[in-house]
Order: sequence, then C-alpha cells, then structure tokens
Amino acid sequence: MEACRPAVTAACRQRLIDHDDVDDAVQETFVKLACRAGGIRGDVGAWLHSAAVTTAIDFTRRAARRRHHLLLAASDGLLERPEGLSWEAIQHRLEDGLAGLDADSRSLVIARFLDGIPVHVLARQRRVTSSAVSNRVARATAKLRKALRDVGFDSLDDAAGGMVTRPFA
Repeated sequence: MEACRPAVTAACRQRLIDHDDVDDAVQETFVKLACRAGGIRGDVGAWLHSAAVTTAIDFTRRAARRRHHLLLAASDGLLERPEGLSWEAIQHRLEDGLAGLDADSRSLVIARFLDGIPVHVLARQRRVTSSAVSNRVARATAKLRKALRDVGFDSLDDAAGGMVTRPFA
C-alpha cells in the first residue's frame, strides 16, 4: 500500500491547504482501508482515491463546522474575548493548541466538544467503554490546557470561554 501513498497524498493535497490536515487525511484514509479491506471489490487504487477525496472533503466540512460553532458561540455571548485579543487571534491559538496534541487526543477533543458527539457514541465508534472514552477525553483536555498555556493562554477558559468543558449542541 506504500505505493499508493503518493496518489492518496495528491488527492488530499488538491482539497486541503494545511499540510498537517493533508497528513491527517492520508492517515485516516489508510485507517479506513484497514477497516474495510475485506469488503473492497474491484480496484483498490480507485477505492483509495475516492476515500481520500471523501476524507479531505470531510476535513474541510469539519473545519467549517468548527468555525461556525465558534462564531455562533461568540455571537451568542457564550465566549467572551480576552481583552487585547481578536477572535482571529483566539482561533489561531486554539488551532495551535489543537495542533500540539497527538492525533488521537485532537480527534477526541474535536469530536466531543466541537462536533458535540456524546461520550457513548464515541465509545461505540471506538469499540471501548464509555468510561474509557471519558478518561481519554479528560487526558486530552488536560493536554489541550497545557498546549494552550504553551501558546500564551493562562487557562483554557481564557481561550474558549469554557468551550472545552461544555460541548456545543
């Protein structure tokens, strides 16, 4: 499958701007392949290309949904902007903080708090118990707090107005 990696990367790169998103989309595409390997009929290369395109589009949609949630929260007064920082600066710091997490922690924080996926659904998707997901989310949130401190926020609430402790609906 390593021979297919350049084609998958190219398909993702056509649709994604951020290099890290491209890498994540490529990795997610190969995870999809591993999960569905026995059920793929026909040309695996064509399936991989289609899966890469779909995954890249999903990344774009998720990013748009995160921006939409942040804008809604800001307009509803759920987020209070720390003095001296623009919303754009806050968004960049949140993105930097999320980028500082490992892929699993980042995906958990995004799924739980930005996409609003309940713990029991995440547990079912990951084939683990709800308490295991809760523990992983708690560890990921702690890592995000540290990452946000590293990029200049003293507390997570400064960055997100409690967003990471209270999922969006």
